[in-house]
Amino acid sequence: MRILNGFGLVSFIFFMLIVVFLVIYGIRIGAPFFQNTRVERIFEKMARDSSVRKLDSKKFHEIFRKEADLDNTSLRSIEFENIEIKEEGSSYVINATYSVKVPFYSNISICIDFNPSSKNFESGKYVYTFGR
Repeated sequence: MRILNGFGLVSFIFFMLIVVFLVIYGIRIGAPFFQNTRVERIFEKMARDSSVRKLDSKKFHEIFRKEADLDNTSLRSIEFENIEIKEEGSSYVINATYSVKVPFYSNISICIDFNPSSKNFESGKYVYTFGR
């Protein structure tokens, strides 16, 4: 009697279903994290620009929206009321707090809270801090 070794068709189909499931939901959940990184880069760029510091909130929000639209980034999750500008020493720090609700399956959603800041970029290197 011959012993069968290897990967069977049913095992292969089951394995591929798991991989497809992980890829689809990984992309769904990963998109808000890429968006958050983009927001932090915009904040860092705006914090370094000395002309932005003198603007009122309406003009600041207009410039922020233009910066976000340059890369065709949909930043609908962030509200302008949640953006604050603080002066720390000789520099300015731009912070925001917002949540993104990602539909996962049927009536199950994943809520991810973000706190992007221009302070998270140090010398061009992205620094991610937990528990902020």
